[in-house]
Amino acid sequence: MINLLTKSPFSIIEIIKNQIRPQRGPEAVLCSLLTGLQELGIKYNLNPKKLNSETVAVLQNVNALRYAIEQKKQKKIKYLLAGPNIVVTPKEAGAIYEYSLIDKIIVPSNWVKNFYSFLSPIIKDKIYIWPAGVDDPGESAPLTERDTILIYQKNTSDEILNKIIQKIKVYPIKFANGGSEQFNRVKIDIIKYGKYKQADYFTKLKKTKLAIFLTQSESQGIAQQEAWMRDVPTLVWNPGNWQYNEYMWQDIKISSPYLTDTCGEFFTSIEEFDIKLIKILSNLSAYTPRQYALNNFTHKKSAQNFLTIIDSVSSTE
Repeated sequence: MINLLTKSPFSIIEIIKNQIRPQRGPEAVLCSLLTGLQELGIKYNLNPKKLNSETVAVLQNVNALRYAIEQKKQKKIKYLLAGPNIVVTPKEAGAIYEYSLIDKIIVPSNWVKNFYSFLSPIIKDKIYIWPAGVDDPGESAPLTERDTILIYQKNTSDEILNKIIQKIKVYPIKFANGGSEQFNRVKIDIIKYGKYKQADYFTKLKKTKLAIFLTQSESQGIAQQEAWMRDVPTLVWNPGNWQYNEYMWQDIKISSPYLTDTCGEFFTSIEEFDIKLIKILSNLSAYTPRQYALNNFTHKKSAQNFLTIIDSVSSTE
């Protein structure tokens, strides 16, 4: 039986706050794991009132992790896993990730693992990479039947957004289904992070032949994976660095940790955007984002990977 924690049983104020202002990222991760475990027929306890078990995984909430650490001190649990949605850096909350009682630390991607390992070398060998899964809506309409370019803006300026829009409108392109069209005949839709409903995003993706992501960094990139699952290739702006308080980190995939040439392209400048835009739209059949997502980001696959990490805890004892 797996015990999962997302809150401390004594933190009533935080429970109320989470009910009022749920965070999509952590909640999406939790829902994915629970769905995957159910599909696998694996039993679990979510936020049990008392802990007395072999393995406990704290998915989110630093107070929940503090509580679990205390329970391990009292020998009420044997193995303790922490992450992926507890702290932004391993130095937060009194460097809680460096506590020796934590057996494994879960992070959503390789660049996060490298960042954590650099800041806290003591935890390097404890870190495991685990991405959550996303819903599978089933087969979608062929890209050649869709008429929208969707722009997803997150933590980037309107100046960059407007430049991208103007670039899309200027260039003619020969689409993979034959014939020439002007980009200004193609519909342009915009999603702004934190200002949309998930259902609306999914509705827009049904009509999208290409999604352009303007985001400085993603620890996993769930919204991108939701696009891939709907067979939408992505063109992702990649500034190559991430700034958080006094910390700065560089990585060539920092804005899309799981993007490959099967599901899209990166661009690092407005000039390169022109080249990559034409490359994708003139050869849509070269990209197979849905198959890539089915192979890697279903709830079931994600849960299986999570169980593998749990199994590795006892095997390294």
